[in-house]
Amino acid sequence: MLTDYEYFVRETKIKLIEGNVSEERAVINIGIRNKVDGTIAASPLTDFIIKHYESAGSRLNTSKAPADLIVRFLNFVNLKIEENDMDFKELRHLGIRGLNLQHGSRFLTHQAITKGNKRETIKYYENYLSDFYLFLHTQGLTNGYSIINGKVMTRYGEREKRYVNFNDAPEPPIRPTKNQVQQSFKKLKDFGGNRLTMVSEFIGVANSLYPEIALGIAFMFYGGLRRGEVINLTRDSVRYKQNSHCIVEIRNRTMLLFPHIKNNSKNQVKIERDQIILTNPIIDALYESQLKFLSKRKANNPNALFVNRDGNPITGKSFEDKFNKIRVEYEKVLSRKLDRRADYEYIKGVRWSNHIGRGVFTNFLLSIGTPLTEVSIARGDSSPESLLAYIEELNAQAALRKGSEIIAEIYKDYKERIAEEKINGTAISKAFEKGVSTLAPQYISTFKELYTKIV
Repeated sequence: MLTDYEYFVRETKIKLIEGNVSEERAVINIGIRNKVDGTIAASPLTDFIIKHYESAGSRLNTSKAPADLIVRFLNFVNLKIEENDMDFKELRHLGIRGLNLQHGSRFLTHQAITKGNKRETIKYYENYLSDFYLFLHTQGLTNGYSIINGKVMTRYGEREKRYVNFNDAPEPPIRPTKNQVQQSFKKLKDFGGNRLTMVSEFIGVANSLYPEIALGIAFMFYGGLRRGEVINLTRDSVRYKQNSHCIVEIRNRTMLLFPHIKNNSKNQVKIERDQIILTNPIIDALYESQLKFLSKRKANNPNALFVNRDGNPITGKSFEDKFNKIRVEYEKVLSRKLDRRADYEYIKGVRWSNHIGRGVFTNFLLSIGTPLTEVSIARGDSSPESLLAYIEELNAQAALRKGSEIIAEIYKDYKERIAEEKINGTAISKAFEKGVSTLAPQYISTFKELYTKIV
């Protein structure tokens, strides 16, 4: 029975032999797990990934994205069958052969409304799902839906494409609106107008907690590098001259640095390129410190530029974990600075990750008048549309910044009033963070007035 199984994405390594040359290559495939006895097998649906993505010469992460989406879709279908959803009931007997446009439409709506994905993400999902339905059609597993022969616009111009239209479903998918402001605030993309100060402070916290990755974090902010691009750097990939220039050669070196890792999805390079870093005294100091660190540290892999305290190359997962701990500590440091209330309000309670470095780097370039096309090239974007979507989110977040400044101004006025009335300022600050319940009764009326104005 279909519901006895669940799908998952896995990475395996294969050996390619051409003549006397052999090469090990990581590939993505779809696995299927029996929930009853736990047995695992390869799913024939892996053929979809091979034909549509891996055979097209795509990188590992490029084939992983559609594989992840199809696995989510199939597990969503199984869940709906188990819930006896009327739209999915017949699949209990028909299996994958019974999939129709309504099932795809329901999944897209779920991803947009329940999961809160933004408009651009849903477009990618719809394209992947359309390719999957087309694949099922070529395998003779269709259930009455039509294949459209049409033309679509890509960044390379107009081209012919066969696809399915989920708008033809009985209930077309509900998509996010183009200017869905709520989604724009879902993840912070930049530190705002005070970014120069905040970047140097953040790197300072990084250097105190995890000096082994401080240079890598600086490369993110001053060069727009992604996490995978940082950890794939080797010692000979940096062309550096103090007070002059810094250029890093970004290449996919997972087989050189992480041959022991089974799942390299967080260790991948998206766009190979030579990337110029915006040099400054921080980069100079950190690069010198990194070389000293490496000279004293026994490295199990002498190629790696970033190694942990055991001497092993730092993985994407480890880098991400360390970055998140630095973020938490930086928020604590900022919260204790009463004159930096606007900066703290801007970043607290909003999700942000190491990807914020690209947003900061983007604004560094835009602030000095760099043309958009050059900014897109400098960021290593796969297409100009990536930058335009970025700018749209940054503009929306500027509104959040303005609101944070207003809140900070209110807080400043009330802080002065608290000082005049000789009220316990520490108690007020703690209450401001945790709520009225932590405040002594004699201060509640003052705090409520402050809290009401802010909320």
